[in-house]
Amino acid sequence: MSNESERLEKFLKQVIIEISKLDAPIIFKGGLALKDILKNINPAETIERRTIDIDGNLVGEVDPNKVTKVLSQAIKNIDPSYNLELYRNAEKNNLWVLEY
Repeated sequence: MSNESERLEKFLKQVIIEISKLDAPIIFKGGLALKDILKNINPAETIERRTIDIDGNLVGEVDPNKVTKVLSQAIKNIDPSYNLELYRNAEKNNLWVLEY
């Protein structure tokens, strides 16, 4: 895995930790979470998978604008130079985009 991929993965994990600290109504899933679970089961095994995003589901009826504020705060806690925007606001399929 390249240094850039490792930096991105570390950043994404930091974002998940910060979001969790803020008690956001989000359940994390996807490749990043699976990779860590598999690594804990068998630490000796090398898992090569490039991760470029965080996958998650919102829990319950949640205002996307409130989630945007929580996500933005989590990211600003790590690096204030990043900007987060609600890219697609859909009833069940919201998408946030992080620009850096």
